[in-house]
Amino acid sequence: MKKPIYIIALTLMLAVLTVLTGCAIGAAAEVGELPGEYTAPPPESLPQIDAENSPEPAPEVAPVAEPQKYYVEIAEFVPRDALEVPYTLVNLTDEPIEVHAAPTLERMFGDATELVPYSSEVGWCGLADGVDANGRADWLLPLNMLYGELESGVYRLSFNVMDGGEVTDIIFGTFTVE
Repeated sequence: MKKPIYIIALTLMLAVLTVLTGCAIGAAAEVGELPGEYTAPPPESLPQIDAENSPEPAPEVAPVAEPQKYYVEIAEFVPRDALEVPYTLVNLTDEPIEVHAAPTLERMFGDATELVPYSSEVGWCGLADGVDANGRADWLLPLNMLYGELESGVYRLSFNVMDGGEVTDIIFGTFTVE
């Protein structure tokens, strides 16, 4: 039995739409999962956590980006009840960069950090967003949707810089929730 042409056309259009959005079915798109291995290291201004005395092995991490290459601009103070927080990815290099849009958020406790998990309704497509050479990209972080209400404290927001699907650097900015 032959299928009507509109069913075939609809099927093809859905396939193209799925490819164009880049959303893949798999580990990177699972609800509540980070898109890949957690790799955000503490900034150079903080001492490293003692991996030998840690109950879990330290993750392999990419080198931390030099502040003069690229960084995240974010408000210094964020109200505890903020739903969204504007931030800017800044690229000071002569080459465009790709930044994985799934942020990592950590709460800082003196010498240590604690990963803030995503709420259970969050999933990611796994795509990187471009930032032009010597450019800026303004975004809104849906803080409450991604993490729920945060406790007062100091937080680090970080993103992976990608090249050909590989993490090459980590960029971050810090803010205080009041």
